[in-house]
Amino acid sequence: MVAPYVTPPILLAAPTGISWSTIPIQGAADTVRLAVQTDLCRRVTAEVDRICHQPLRATITTDVVTGPQGRRVRVMPDGTVRIVGTRWPVTQVIGARISPSSAFPRQWQAIPADQLRPERPLLDVYSGASPGMSADGSSVILLAPGWLTPGDTPQDIEVTYLAAWPHTTLTADAASGARALLVDDITGWAGATGTAYGAASHDTVTALTATPVTAGMLSGPGTLGLAAPIGTTYPAGTLVSALPDTVMQAAIMLCVSQALLRGATATSVQTTASSRVKSTGPSELDIANEAAAMLSSFRRVV
Repeated sequence: MVAPYVTPPILLAAPTGISWSTIPIQGAADTVRLAVQTDLCRRVTAEVDRICHQPLRATITTDVVTGPQGRRVRVMPDGTVRIVGTRWPVTQVIGARISPSSAFPRQWQAIPADQLRPERPLLDVYSGASPGMSADGSSVILLAPGWLTPGDTPQDIEVTYLAAWPHTTLTADAASGARALLVDDITGWAGATGTAYGAASHDTVTALTATPVTAGMLSGPGTLGLAAPIGTTYPAGTLVSALPDTVMQAAIMLCVSQALLRGATATSVQTTASSRVKSTGPSELDIANEAAAMLSSFRRVV
């Protein structure tokens, strides 16, 4: 199962004002409470992706576009071809090939990897800096001049690329001083910098390598080889992510909204023999709308 964008330990550590001990009910067993809170985090993750019209965790995507005249293909005056991907931000082009559109079956010709690149790579994640707050990058892939020219017969271009932010969880405990992390998904992690979110402290981690369990795979479980040892011990299930802080904050707010919707106490509740007093604040709809507004700059538009 893919890692949610927030986890119960992150919720408990965040200043939400929610009494999470009431979810699902006051006095529930710790295992039951953890399972319900984990399900909440997964539902909220799906809601974040719905709002943004795409997954925000790193994925491998293959698009087929048609040029030189197409809605998602444009030949620039210098001959460079701009290809608009269906997901963003594009972080790495894995491969591409081209075929005449009229060919049945297609007659693919490989395009060398050095002929393609992202138009605007992520500034922070792949430069050794920790994740920032805002949306960055582009959905555009650049193809070198010569592959398409105005007036050409229609050509299909198939391009496979990495998009969005690396995001994973530990599949085994990691001791302080470790320089390798066992994770459930290595997608996009080679060369990326993210954060290990412990209950009491965080570590900024840079993955020099991302080695899959199954040789040749670019995604799925594997090992991250770090540039420097971690300074804290982290248990299995710890979130390791390059998602912008804004996305994680919006996910926390959506968790709060759903918790309020089911009647969780937002603050301490005082009970007397004849009355119950509860503090008031923003409604669950207000909080959900604010979270959606925070995510507006991360929405996919093609």
